[in-house]
Amino acid sequence: MMLPSRSPPALQLDVSNVESWCASNPSACCSAEFLGVEMPVSPDAPRKIREKLAAGRLPRDAPPMTATGQGTGNLCDGCDTPIDRDQMQYEFEAPGRRFIRLHVWCGLLWEAYRREANQP
Repeated sequence: MMLPSRSPPALQLDVSNVESWCASNPSACCSAEFLGVEMPVSPDAPRKIREKLAAGRLPRDAPPMTATGQGTGNLCDGCDTPIDRDQMQYEFEAPGRRFIRLHVWCGLLWEAYRREANQP
């Protein structure tokens, strides 16, 4: 069951070196720790998410509401790998009634890159 939650307005995540760090440390980039919880990470997730944002395949605007819950096996719209049942996923409705599903780490990257792209 997905629980609705509001998007956090003050997310601070420094992603300026994520892509180069993942490229130079591919085995270390296969998992990340955030708030003491280990999360699997696709080594090319940063690149894919940036490319999808630039191409319009991921939205640049924040959704009015985001749901979180247990993974369902669907592919992550950020990194294109499955979100397993033992993982948490973010889910929201994008324009065109399309649902976006992201691993937690991919969701954090998407949020940071989205905000970076929207800066004047």
